[in-house]
Amino acid sequence: MNLNSPFTEYGIPGVNLQLTSLEEKKERMAECFESITIILPEVVFDFLKNECVVFERELKEQRREWEILDLGCGRSGIYADLFIKRKWNAVAIDLNNIFSPAKIFTNEWPCASRYQAEGKLTFIQNNITTYRFDEEHGLNRYPMVTCMDVLPYISFKDYRSLLSKIFRATAPGGFFLGNFALCEGESPLALKLWLSEVTVIRGRRDRIGDYLNQFGFQLKKIESDKLDEACFHVNFIAQKP
Repeated sequence: MNLNSPFTEYGIPGVNLQLTSLEEKKERMAECFESITIILPEVVFDFLKNECVVFERELKEQRREWEILDLGCGRSGIYADLFIKRKWNAVAIDLNNIFSPAKIFTNEWPCASRYQAEGKLTFIQNNITTYRFDEEHGLNRYPMVTCMDVLPYISFKDYRSLLSKIFRATAPGGFFLGNFALCEGESPLALKLWLSEVTVIRGRRDRIGDYLNQFGFQLKKIESDKLDEACFHVNFIAQKP
């Protein structure tokens, strides 16, 4: 079953094939899991070392609060944790309760409870595709929004509404950090990804800027980890004017 992706208007269709059984889906996911999820995007660390330093100086001069919205923080909370250690406050949203015991693995964010007790972290358990964080938290609030290792698991039909909410929640001059799973052609890994629950964008990396522009963001930086001859894990930094 072919589904339109948000890139269709740029000639970039998305593919999500219906599998015949749950067992086959689990098998495909297991095969591609390591390639697409065990990745710590270096772009975040590069940002912290470069652009973020300048941005923090500007916030300090303007006496604006350093606050990050981490969408889909996961049990590791790695991106919110990075900013908290830089003296930011974080609001983290995830479908799963990061404080509850997990059946598969234990809580991987040992500092979360302490951060929350100290007022550095506010955790909200909710679905980022349906929760109106832009309206509930206030428009133009966050100077930093991250949605890392999340968009590949958002359905095509929810892409537009989610990115619109992210834009409305981002403060003017603020940054949006995210990533996509992208295939520029066909390969064995591309087939595995298309047959899994991962939302894969088919097309060229240089069209991502065009897509983000539709929501008002300006692409500032893009980097990609090549998984094979056709598939990429694409990280980007976008800014709200």
